Amino acid sequence: MATKCGMGLGFLNVGRATHGWLGYAERRGFIVSMRKAFLGRDTCGAQVTTSGMRSRVVCSWEDTSAFVGVRRVRNQIVQLNRTNRNGRPSTVMIPENDKFDQNTHMEGLSCPSCPAELFEVIRQEALQDSKDEPALASFMYSTILSHKTLGAAIAFLLGNKLASPALLDTQIMMLFLQIFDTHEEVTRQMAADIVAVYDRDPACEKYSTPLLNFKGFQAIQAYRVTHCLWNQNRKALALALQSRISEVFHVDIHPAAKIGSGLLLDHATGVVIGETAVVGNNVSILHHVTLGGTGAEGKDRHPKIGDGALIGAGSTILGNIRIGNGVKIGAGSVVLTPIPDYETAVGVPARILKTKKLAQEPSINMDHTSFMSEIWDDYMI
Repeated sequence: MATKCGMGLGFLNVGRATHGWLGYAERRGFIVSMRKAFLGRDTCGAQVTTSGMRSRVVCSWEDTSAFVGVRRVRNQIVQLNRTNRNGRPSTVMIPENDKFDQNTHMEGLSCPSCPAELFEVIRQEALQDSKDEPALASFMYSTILSHKTLGAAIAFLLGNKLASPALLDTQIMMLFLQIFDTHEEVTRQMAADIVAVYDRDPACEKYSTPLLNFKGFQAIQAYRVTHCLWNQNRKALALALQSRISEVFHVDIHPAAKIGSGLLLDHATGVVIGETAVVGNNVSILHHVTLGGTGAEGKDRHPKIGDGALIGAGSTILGNIRIGNGVKIGAGSVVLTPIPDYETAVGVPARILKTKKLAQEPSINMDHTSFMSEIWDDYMI
């Protein structure tokens, strides 16, 4: 467990990420900027220097009352049980009420029941990561630990990633927060997406990983905001964000497309989902998948994907056709005709395999190749 620092000299670096959040929070009326609290003050013999976007405060950790900015954000300075490469104690800011038992068994939380419960688990994971990797402490604090809700954390993260000369980070954060506050179903969908990634992707060992590191999850959450804007007839803003999402994440989803909850967008690069496409619940889609249209007329021209479908990497599905519930589309297939429920389709053009129907939704077990042993006994690579 982390303990409060004793006497000694330490450094508190306020980098770009932390400062950006503090400035944003000040506009929200929550706190004042730590930079303003530090700079120009001569407290506890502190030596204050600044260079560009980074400030350094040197003082005795024992007199933490001098850290007005820290007090205003209700933090305490804690010392970790490790040292950095220079042999100095590693330090990180952790909210007063955050407690984490290093012996907590996390494996029993396969499906937190609500966004609030899920975000509490994510906070605990971030807290532990801050202890294990002090270099990421500022990032973990500004992205997760400083926020009270899942929506606020995602709004901050995406605001920083999608910022551009056209839309500043604070504008995007405020926009996303407004959508999350007025559309509770979006927050529930976000939580379901996190659980889907954790449950189906063996490379995902923590609930915090999709939020922090997986661009497929991040792109989907940004799309959900553009979809709300589109439905509010704010189409210019929705399209501007769509363009930026495509530029940043290499995922192109039209704001008018309809996508259910529990989506796993694995790897995500090159995914294209068209304007009139519909994707059901608990679907898994891999990279370089296209749900494209046919014809130039502005009519219903894109695929409709049923619940629990698995669409393999590099697949292309064209036209207003229905891909049924629990369907498996083999990697690299080109699908031009409807596929009934719980069937497997592969090839160019795709054909339905004459095997028994799938017993469960393939999007859950993520099995891409089991059909091969049933039709090609002598298959070799």
